[in-house]
Amino acid sequence: MSEIKDIIKTELKKGGKVYIQELQRELGAQLHIASGRLRNSFRAEINETGGSLSLEIVSDSAYLWIVNNGASGGVQVEADVILDWANKKGLTKAMSQGEALRFARNTARQLNQKYLTSGGELVAANRYFFVEIAMSEAERMGVIAHIEKSIGKQIEAVMGWDKPEAVLNLNVG
Repeated sequence: MSEIKDIIKTELKKGGKVYIQELQRELGAQLHIASGRLRNSFRAEINETGGSLSLEIVSDSAYLWIVNNGASGGVQVEADVILDWANKKGLTKAMSQGEALRFARNTARQLNQKYLTSGGELVAANRYFFVEIAMSEAERMGVIAHIEKSIGKQIEAVMGWDKPEAVLNLNVG
């Protein structure tokens, strides 16, 4: 029975990787990758409750749901953090030092009022609900059906049910 449980865990982990790849892809598509901390925060956990195994994709990122849902009340961020981020991304190359500082202060002020900024919404119009979009895409790709099929085939092989000669003969006398 332990071998079957190991098969199920392995296949759930494989499926978890696909879900995580879709979350990361959608974050990139929505241009939400700044430092990469949120993108790299996802992990697959296999939990056992009452004899049932389940797959959960978790993140320890404190701002995952702000990025996913937006925040009409804004987020607290300092201009120096924005300036550092903009410099790393090369967004300030064509700006003077004063222009870069004004950009950072303006962006921080906008973020304090509302997440996303109006400029952020112009960059990518669809910048919300990356979790739902990624999960839907993984479902469309058939991740669950693939996991179920693969588990079924492997269990059949372990139990010997995949061999034609493994026929059960029952004699009643």
